[in-house]
Amino acid sequence: SRVFKDACPKAYSYAYDDPTSVFICHGSDYLITFC
Repeated sequence: SRVFKDACPKAYSYAYDDPTSVFICHGSDYLITFC
């Protein structure tokens, strides 16, 4: 997840990642799109 965090520093890459993660998803049915 460090590679992902380096590319998208404000993204939430795993639970309780760190204080810079500002996006939180509460659901369990996700559609993830990389572009």
